[in-house]
Amino acid sequence: MQTAQREFEVQQDAFGSRLRELRLKVDRTQEAVAEGARISLATYNKAENGRANLRFDVICRLAPALEVEVEDLFKYGHHIGKKRRNRGSVKQPGDSDQRGHSHALPD
Repeated sequence: MQTAQREFEVQQDAFGSRLRELRLKVDRTQEAVAEGARISLATYNKAENGRANLRFDVICRLAPALEVEVEDLFKYGHHIGKKRRNRGSVKQPGDSDQRGHSHALPD
């Protein structure tokens, strides 16, 4: 059970990081995305920080608020297995990891 919980946390963190990347790519504030998706700022903030369990209808509203398709929200393979040690620390596009690999967004 602990392994399943750990995997859930890794996925939740990766999804939150992806939301942040997409939001920054379209140069929007958290408030603007939350308003566009018709959710509270607190809920969006929790999602971006990997602490919210969003319903599918909310996910479907987030996509257009971030100017992407729903499937694009889940294209975060480069984050899997790189669980943040400090949940408040988020890799930014263009950052490099310890091995020099870039975390840039694909076009």
